[in-house]
Amino acid sequence: MENFDNLNYIFFDLETTSLNVYDAHILEIGALYPNGTTTFHAYVRYPGLIDNSHIHGITQESLTINNARQLNEVLDDFETWIKARFSDQTTVYLVAHNCIGYDKQILEVSYKRIGRTMPSNWHFLDTLPQIKRLFRMPKYKLGAIYETFFREPLIGAHGAIADVRALYRVYLHAINEAFYRHDTPAIHFPQYSGMSRNVVGTALYSNFLLNDSSFVQMSVYDSRVLTQPVEILGVIGYPLQLLKTNGVKEVKDLLIMYLVVYPRFRSHMENEIGITSQYNITKLHNAIKYYGFVLYNAQTD
Repeated sequence: MENFDNLNYIFFDLETTSLNVYDAHILEIGALYPNGTTTFHAYVRYPGLIDNSHIHGITQESLTINNARQLNEVLDDFETWIKARFSDQTTVYLVAHNCIGYDKQILEVSYKRIGRTMPSNWHFLDTLPQIKRLFRMPKYKLGAIYETFFREPLIGAHGAIADVRALYRVYLHAINEAFYRHDTPAIHFPQYSGMSRNVVGTALYSNFLLNDSSFVQMSVYDSRVLTQPVEILGVIGYPLQLLKTNGVKEVKDLLIMYLVVYPRFRSHMENEIGITSQYNITKLHNAIKYYGFVLYNAQTD
């Protein structure tokens, strides 16, 4: 694979004011078309104190120098830039590192903040869990992966454009190494016998993306989001089985259960459903809090 130009990908990176998705404000957006060359870049005004300038170097002075604009203006331009490449009827995958755990939520909350709905054809693809699945490394931050793959430091790390270019290079390398560069003998994949390496690689990559709900997710603004299988929330194994046995098969079933048993959700999960792992209970609770915060205009307890 030479690039991702035949895929509906937009690579993006956000620099923000906080690691907390509810409090974070976008300061900088960098994005890249799947051809690996066409970019979008903008700074966003933020009137408050920027506590984490030491991480990304963005200050009020640099925002002024770089003609930072209001969030709604920047998001308007971002949408227009994406539509110039993909129509409203095309499912577009916004690709970021730790996307589902952070960038996706920051962008969704930012749309809520300006009272707008995110385009429903936007989905999100996370490179972090994929690279964790494919490669064993001591660290999985973007800069560390970049240095492991290319034996050189990531220059300009925590700048949106530098990071998004690095992510493109890292992910292209990862997918090529995992699915395209090596021979795939028919003895291992008899269904692909006689096919070219490129065709086989594309099939294996597509199947890989479908293998885990932590790789690709739709936006919380998508009208189908509440009818997704509960697996999308990241609970697996016996706890998942317990949920399904108790009628929680879709995201909306969990939200309904929460409303019925509130404020006893945690004790209900443990004593009535049988999920004893506080990690899994917290994961489910945090998901409900987030869906409630974005969709229902109020953060649940």
